[in-house]
Amino acid sequence: MPKVGPELSAPLAQPRPRRNGAAAVSLVAVDAQNTATLSGLSPAVRPNRQVADYLRAEVLSPLTDEEITFLTRTAVLERMCGPLCDAVLEQTGSAEMLDSLARSNGFVVPLDDHDEWYRYHHIFRDLLTHELEHHEPEVIPALNRRAAEWYEDHGEPQNAIEHAFASDDLEHAARLVKACQMAVYQNGRLETLLGWIDRLDRPDVLERHPAIAILGAWAHGRSGQPAEAERWADMARRGGENGHLVDGTATIELCAATLRACMCRHGEKKMRADAQRALELAPAWSYWRSTASRLLGISLLLCGDDERADDVFADTVESAQEMGMHDDHSIALAERSLLAAARRDIRGAERFAQEARRVVLDGGLDDYATSAITYAALGTVALHQRDLARAESEFARADRLRPLLTWFMPHLAVQVRLELVRHRLACADPVEARVILREIDQLLRRVSALGVLSEQVAELRGQAETMRTFSGDAALLTAAEQRVLSLLCTHLSIGEIAERQFVSRATVKTQAISIYRKLNVTCRSDAVERAADIGLVDAAVLPPPRDFDPSG
Repeated sequence: MPKVGPELSAPLAQPRPRRNGAAAVSLVAVDAQNTATLSGLSPAVRPNRQVADYLRAEVLSPLTDEEITFLTRTAVLERMCGPLCDAVLEQTGSAEMLDSLARSNGFVVPLDDHDEWYRYHHIFRDLLTHELEHHEPEVIPALNRRAAEWYEDHGEPQNAIEHAFASDDLEHAARLVKACQMAVYQNGRLETLLGWIDRLDRPDVLERHPAIAILGAWAHGRSGQPAEAERWADMARRGGENGHLVDGTATIELCAATLRACMCRHGEKKMRADAQRALELAPAWSYWRSTASRLLGISLLLCGDDERADDVFADTVESAQEMGMHDDHSIALAERSLLAAARRDIRGAERFAQEARRVVLDGGLDDYATSAITYAALGTVALHQRDLARAESEFARADRLRPLLTWFMPHLAVQVRLELVRHRLACADPVEARVILREIDQLLRRVSALGVLSEQVAELRGQAETMRTFSGDAALLTAAEQRVLSLLCTHLSIGEIAERQFVSRATVKTQAISIYRKLNVTCRSDAVERAADIGLVDAAVLPPPRDFDPSG
């Protein structure tokens, strides 16, 4: 059996004599002049006439009818090997034909050094595709159908899906998409998955495959398209609970209950009930199990039951790791990190956060909305360790993903934003904190309640307002003074603060004296205490009390 799916960057075979060498050189020159015309052509677009006429005269005319038929019919393939071509053409001897054509034709390009896989030059393939559509359009669906079946049999479902779509066999495509959906998503290829799902957006298909509608809701929701997610969720609800999942589960109610828990439209108690229902329905081998477990942990978190939530997240980590569910794995670890930080177990918090980062990077999930909680956890650990530069870097990563966190996952969207607010308050930046708090208000209008998160919103809003207008007659700090104040709350010396700010020690001392005057204190330790009392800095991330050395 041939090795399936070589990379296009694989080393090419040693050059072999080709009768069309001059034609190949000429085509390169023509190609350079017609890049804008020829690049990215769809099969239905007629190639540039000058190039097409040239290729017919110089390349196709010397060939036999058998060779021309072989070339045009295999043009439906991106890559070719003998067994694949045999299956598509329903014949034998394709390997020998490919070898012969590669030796005589400069446009049949070998992809490996043992004459197994080939491709056509893209302009040549455009010509062949046009010839096929002009002379034998009726055979194209069958050719693609056989290619889809061959790729499916040889463990390449993604290539099979593309050929199923090309043959307009949406039934086959839907089955294949369901079979590999989680593998594609967990490998960081959400855009690929969205492209497939949108091509299945037809009532007749979704009526027969309600699980595809649920998949569409998940994919659009996690790509920051909540309105589309809601539309697909509505289609899933209209489809009922019939159908089987590809992991062997006998009903789609499992993923429907998981979807309801994720969207949390009716508060944390209903979320908890939906997550528990999903866990009851999920067999041990189902990849939905870790998602249901993770959502149950979050519902317990929203109810204020941190201890039980942590236990559930520990179970989630185990099941997600076993099933290769990278996003559930990283989220559960990040949640455990935040819980550890809240109980002042900074060493444990750092360990969980670093593990979550590793899962995100290994899974290629750096740009996924769900990875924002991992970066928020890393930033929170850095804040507790008073490493403000690292905290700023990690929170910037979380902030970059903020637009993708919508009311499709309101608990995660609010939780990440709360950590961002805490960071802005710790940096004495109430303006940006209030901007994020307004976003949270908009999210909360979409759901009934989010338990303790709603309480935390009110608390942080109070801190932001207090910071905006201090008590008494204290004037607002300047932006530079706010930055220095956040560093005064660490154990950095004045000299070290000056190095961080790229200013002189004298400048930092002048700014510190101004801060003391505005806070009506006379020393650094009193300034830190006063700033925490009135909400200029987050008292939760201050280091353990000790004497500061104001002189540095």
